[in-house]
Amino acid sequence: RTSKVYGYNKLQIDNLKSFAIRSSTRKDVLKAVKHLLKSKTINRKWKVLDAVYRVAGTGSIGIERYAVLVQDAITSKKLILDVKEAMDSSLQDYTGIHQPKWKNNGDRIVRIQTRMQFVCPSWLDTLRIKQKWFVIKEIQPVADGIEFISFKEEMDKQEKLLYTLGQLAASAQLRSSGREGS
Repeated sequence: RTSKVYGYNKLQIDNLKSFAIRSSTRKDVLKAVKHLLKSKTINRKWKVLDAVYRVAGTGSIGIERYAVLVQDAITSKKLILDVKEAMDSSLQDYTGIHQPKWKNNGDRIVRIQTRMQFVCPSWLDTLRIKQKWFVIKEIQPVADGIEFISFKEEMDKQEKLLYTLGQLAASAQLRSSGREGS
């Protein structure tokens, strides 16, 4: 996902999943990520190298989302961080149930994700860029996914899969319930 341009490591722009961003926006994103990494890491120094606009699934449509390339200054290991705008819950207008008070939308997303997932992605945190809140986390090298097309004619496999997904969702709900009045 990277290449060297004039001796600098850059994220590749394919105009399908990654796009160039305005210089001023790029500077704001890089500055915010640099500040976060500096405040969160004690024994390591990270270089923030590049940022591009990122599209990943339908959850990215209409929101700000970036991929940010960072490098460990000691080991030269590179990571790509996902920086996604933290939007309001799509359900908040439809429920009368009391909800915990969150600092901001990024805090809500990170805290719920931390509660519900057994193991969260690396670098999961909140980030403020200008007046907006974002969720930042490491992009996983390989995404787990299910090819539903492969189940098209095998109804018994579909049923087992949906049952298992239901169990996982229920387990996550139980793990996270009852905290702060949720």
